[in-house]
Amino acid sequence: MVTNPNYADLLKDPRWQRKRLEVLQRAGWMCEECGDHTTTLHVHHRQYLKGRNPWDYPDELLQVLCEKCHRHITSVMEDIQHLLATLSIDQLEKVSDYANCGAPDIYETASFLKTEEA
Repeated sequence: MVTNPNYADLLKDPRWQRKRLEVLQRAGWMCEECGDHTTTLHVHHRQYLKGRNPWDYPDELLQVLCEKCHRHITSVMEDIQHLLATLSIDQLEKVSDYANCGAPDIYETASFLKTEEA
C-alpha cells in the first residue's frame, strides 16, 4: 500500500535538499532579514501553492531566514491569517486596495480598517 508522504518526509527528499542548498548558496549562507550567519538557517516558503512539492517553487518565493526571524515571520503570518479570517468581503477589498497603495504592514492596515468602520 502506498501512502502520501507528509510534509516532513517531503523535506527529506533529495530534490528539496538540492533546492534548499541552492537557495542557501544564493543568499550567501546568511539570513536575508537580519544578516545572521552563525545560527541555524531555514529556507522559508513565503507562500504555499496548492498541489506543489517544496522543491517546485520559484526562487522568489523562497527566503533564507535564521531561526529567530523564521519564528517572527511565521508568527506575523499567523496573525495576518487570523485577522483576515475576521473580515467581511468589503473589508478585504479595502485591505487589498490599501495594500496596493504601499501600506507598510498589516498592523497599519488593521488600524486603517478600524478608522474606516468608525
